[in-house]
Amino acid sequence: MNEKMKVLNLLPRKFRVLGYFFIMLAILLAVLHKTEIIDYGKNITKLMAKSMILLGLLILMMIKGKIEDEMSQQIRLKAITSSFIFGISFYIVMPFVNYLFVGEFTETIGTFQLLLTMSVIYFINYYLMKRSEK
Repeated sequence: MNEKMKVLNLLPRKFRVLGYFFIMLAILLAVLHKTEIIDYGKNITKLMAKSMILLGLLILMMIKGKIEDEMSQQIRLKAITSSFIFGISFYIVMPFVNYLFVGEFTETIGTFQLLLTMSVIYFINYYLMKRSEK
């Protein structure tokens, strides 16, 4: 395999601050909107907060670890793969679960919820696999 294909292009560790900044800004925006200090319209504020949270999580997912070797890259790819498989399975199974408990066969999960769930599953898997490596 080509040497360039083996390397993941990740962000430097200093971008971690930017990821946390976007998440904190989204939380602040949501709180200010909830207390009606800021009122740009419900949909715009909600969309901005959701987008900032997802952007912050994406930045945190793409940051290099303290020690970035082939094993950590393999762990990262396994975590991304497992979160993607979980997300797709979750999206397929949820209407059936909803039918069993509510009696309606409807789509119950939105795009934001799915992406947020996949991000959380990624972080859980990544840190559990990273910890078991040591």
